[in-house]
Amino acid sequence: MIVIAGDIGGTKSWLALLNVEAGRECSVINEARYRSTRFDNLDILIEQFLQDSEMPVDELKGMVLAIPGPVRDGSIQLTNLNWKLSATQIKERFSLSEVTLVNDFQAAALGTQTLVSVDYSKLNDAPEADGSGNGVRLVIGAGTGLGMAYLYKEGLEYVPVATEGGHVDFAPVDDREIALLKYLQGRYRRVSYERILSGDGLVALYQFCVGNLTDESSETAEWINREATDGDNSAAVESLQLFASIYGRFVGNMVLAFRPEDGVYLTGGVSAKVGQWLDSSEFKDAYLDKGRMLDIVAQTPVYLVTNERLGLQGAIKIASSL
Repeated sequence: MIVIAGDIGGTKSWLALLNVEAGRECSVINEARYRSTRFDNLDILIEQFLQDSEMPVDELKGMVLAIPGPVRDGSIQLTNLNWKLSATQIKERFSLSEVTLVNDFQAAALGTQTLVSVDYSKLNDAPEADGSGNGVRLVIGAGTGLGMAYLYKEGLEYVPVATEGGHVDFAPVDDREIALLKYLQGRYRRVSYERILSGDGLVALYQFCVGNLTDESSETAEWINREATDGDNSAAVESLQLFASIYGRFVGNMVLAFRPEDGVYLTGGVSAKVGQWLDSSEFKDAYLDKGRMLDIVAQTPVYLVTNERLGLQGAIKIASSL
């Protein structure tokens, strides 16, 4: 059966064309990445991919797509892209027998089961997760937005559960962060962690650090990271240090909420690109700053995933069971 597995993002979409055979591991026929904003809708993107893959549309039998945002009754409005998708409409448009839409971090959580040692590094001194814990694994990712999901063990299988934890209210802990909250409140009705721990969030942090009181800016997260890493831009350094500190504190809070004894996996394009700033005292000290609950976070391993294909691998894992 010819199937498309895809990780659809607000910035980029990564698609794989698969041959799925019952009882066998599925094989990848072709895969490609596209800038999502180049396309007005999903149909055009899929048509382009099939054309690039030299695959007739009538050969396609199924689709598994990992999508940013909450999936309800087989439908989803993407959080950071103006697309509305329906499994029923996709099935009818491409005459498919199977269409599955899942939250992108639900797929990423499953994707962590496919990782090998070169795909991640450990950020703290906690013992390695060896599978002897409570079977809970947490996946948090700063990218176009801030996603979160968890896995729990049921028998021998892990079950992925999507959350919208990245949209909880930002909780400042000192005068600097209170000033940041007030600055962002001037721009948004409500300030969630996603407003900070994302690509646009890093840009907002930089504007805050340079004293830019408007949201008119030409800087990008990539530029800020480059300026901080390779240049001598003190505001860029300050914004990344603030990003790392707030990220560390948020991850520590989620560890207390979920008790993921099988570890925390940090994913997403922004997380991977600013990895050296997360492997820092700013991130680690904020992560551990949990008072009487210090031991819980100190014993929970935190891994930084550098494999950008994680969400696609999760979608392929789902597709292989169609």
